[in-house]
Amino acid sequence: MTRPMLKLGGGFAAGLLVASFFSGKLIWILAVLPASISFLFYFKRKFRPFCLFCFSLAVGVAYLGFYQVFVYQPAVAWDGETVPVKAIMYDCTEDMNGTMEYLFRVKEIDHKKVAGYYYLRSNTSTQLPCQYGDICQFTGELVRISKSNQLTIDDQAKTKYFFLSTDFDEVQDFEVVSHNRFSFQAMLFQLRDRIIQVFEEHLQPEQAAVLSGMLLGQKEKIPYSVTESFRLAGYSHMLAVSGLHLSILMALIIGTLSKIRVPRKVSSLLGIVFIFLFALLTGCSPSVVRAGIMMGAILIGKLMDAKADSVNSLGLAAGLILIISPFSILNLSFLLSFSATFGLVLLARPLSKRIFEKIKLKSSLVRFLVEGFSVGVSATIFTIPVIVASFSQFVWVSPISNLLAIPLATVILCFGFFIAILGLLLPQVSFLLAPICYLENASIWGLEQLAKLFSHVPPIPLHYDFVQLWCVLSLVLVLIAVGIHKNKFLALVACASVTCLVAGAVSYQITVSNQMIMAIVDGSYGYSVILQKDGTTVLLNCGGYQGGYHTLSYLQGKGTQKVDLLVLTDANKKEAAGVPFLLENQQVDWICVPEEGTMLGDIMQSDLSNTRVVEDTSIQINRDDFCLILDNQSVFCKWGEVTVAMGNYPPVPEGEIVTFYLKNGKTTRKPVDFSVKYDIILENNQVLLQNGETVYQTESNLVELVCDEKGQVK
Repeated sequence: MTRPMLKLGGGFAAGLLVASFFSGKLIWILAVLPASISFLFYFKRKFRPFCLFCFSLAVGVAYLGFYQVFVYQPAVAWDGETVPVKAIMYDCTEDMNGTMEYLFRVKEIDHKKVAGYYYLRSNTSTQLPCQYGDICQFTGELVRISKSNQLTIDDQAKTKYFFLSTDFDEVQDFEVVSHNRFSFQAMLFQLRDRIIQVFEEHLQPEQAAVLSGMLLGQKEKIPYSVTESFRLAGYSHMLAVSGLHLSILMALIIGTLSKIRVPRKVSSLLGIVFIFLFALLTGCSPSVVRAGIMMGAILIGKLMDAKADSVNSLGLAAGLILIISPFSILNLSFLLSFSATFGLVLLARPLSKRIFEKIKLKSSLVRFLVEGFSVGVSATIFTIPVIVASFSQFVWVSPISNLLAIPLATVILCFGFFIAILGLLLPQVSFLLAPICYLENASIWGLEQLAKLFSHVPPIPLHYDFVQLWCVLSLVLVLIAVGIHKNKFLALVACASVTCLVAGAVSYQITVSNQMIMAIVDGSYGYSVILQKDGTTVLLNCGGYQGGYHTLSYLQGKGTQKVDLLVLTDANKKEAAGVPFLLENQQVDWICVPEEGTMLGDIMQSDLSNTRVVEDTSIQINRDDFCLILDNQSVFCKWGEVTVAMGNYPPVPEGEIVTFYLKNGKTTRKPVDFSVKYDIILENNQVLLQNGETVYQTESNLVELVCDEKGQVK
């Protein structure tokens, strides 16, 4: 049987993916179906590869069901309970604002051992008296991070095993039960922090933060403007440690060892050790583990004088990662890493070969450019479905931008590796690092400028299910074409894929023209409601720990240059925690704030030089009496029974699109009659929009609806 690991790993991954769309008894029914098919056809030899795939698919479906029942459900059952917790301090990071994020690996809750492994996450402004590997005990209220029982691609916290959280500013009896600072993982994290310190001592602050993200995966101190420009330019993978980074470092190490004439088998063994240590140092991200398993298989093959199959190794890597962490099947890093690698393995070499046949030039420079272009195109094509499902857009300029950026990233990683080694081993002669650090600062600055340049190229918006289906079908057709190896069919599929993308972009522009788009963005313990029509953007609240970041990412993904009006129904964390960050990074023309709230001081201390603030409190209204009229499109927002103070005057001139209307008859303008009302109800963090009857319900972190001219949701 050819490539058994691909069939086993691929079938297991497919089973997990299928099971993620269902819950309850349906999962067990789905598991029985492929298992029965594999049993029925097993005795026919020619169907055995298919039977193997079906059996592994059934195992994947059942495995996710068991994991949800025996690990996830018992964990989230503690939601809202104030109980003692015993956990290991796994990781700690600090962002640019000094906020500490702690990750604790839970061992016991209420003196009962937990099943499986998962993390408790918390953001706090104070540093806890514990170190990596310490076993800590405390009493606090546990809060379920994800409110959905179903696994979705929008729920990245769950795919990273962040099941619970607590507020460490309110925990009781925090104590370190035992110190375990000499554990292998703790020592590696201490080494990671020391490397980051070396970068901060020898490089400019912004360049040190970028290098820490590229080499070690620590992105907390990278300025948002840099992160966003990288995302819009298609460089996001460069700020997260991935197989590309490991490949470059491995090429550097193996090449250096070969130059000093270290035996091939010895260098292969040292490469395997480096892969293991590097994976632990970066927190065992799925992309690094995937690349590590593939490269490890190749190096083991060299030790045994055998040749490894890249596709088979990819299936083995997927199977091993998903057995340990089945929720990773919808982890964005996992999906992007494996889809891109699959594209490289299947398409990059045939594409570059085809181009060489056409141009008939064999210079080293041409070869380098063609291979770089083939790698970018292959990875881009196979990651389209993941990008569309996650970001609702396609960065079409990515192959071109990566062609220029990958050589620069290679230089940055190599220089960064030498800075880390010399800074750790020879701190007394740091002056030797000055020339390398100068070149490193210049290289990182150049990469940032490239990202800024390409970030101005607007992505193609693809927001509808049928467009996503087009992308998936295009990917399937490409796979079939590569498998058939017929040039005419491959050319036909390439034309069909491009046609699908162009048709999707054109249909989006036609469909949303003169329409109102309403989006609800989850910000972790808060939310934002975004209303857009004809270039006007109204934002209702911007709450939650990640509210500013998620809201700004959505707005910039839409190409929104400014927010015309920001209305806060309250100034507490749930409604306004992300406002200072938003004001720092986005132009806001008008902001309407209540008279009091825990976040009001931080908001008023922000840069409001280009923002007009309305604080008139002469009108007291209930949240369920607040309504926005957007160009005769009505959105009735029901928020509950809490009373807040709103401005007496609308912060827009007469005749503009936005109008305030109070249901009880008190108005800031003349009364506006309307017939279409949509309730936006947030109960238990669930979002429900209705017009007489339920029209849309979701538990994901983003709801986006498009209304027609009559206000009806399309």
